[in-house]
Amino acid sequence: MTTRPKTARTTPTKVPTVAELPVTRAMLYGVRDELIARNDQTNAEDQEASNWAAIKAVQGLNARFDRIEADIAELKDIVRELVRALSKRP
Repeated sequence: MTTRPKTARTTPTKVPTVAELPVTRAMLYGVRDELIARNDQTNAEDQEASNWAAIKAVQGLNARFDRIEADIAELKDIVRELVRALSKRP
């Protein structure tokens, strides 16, 4: 029968609190730069959403103007026909 050698018991490592962690200026700048980049991405998504809404509104207006122009062209044709018909009357 073999015996295992006794190992020295180690005390559990104490996990430092956030206040006890050393922070370098480079680490702080790294976090700051990451937050700025994320904020810029969010602003870009917001801008894209605003642009999309504006584009849809302009497309709707253009479609409305196209319908109005078609109606006006049809009314002009009707008026021309009426004028021709009236001018042929004795």
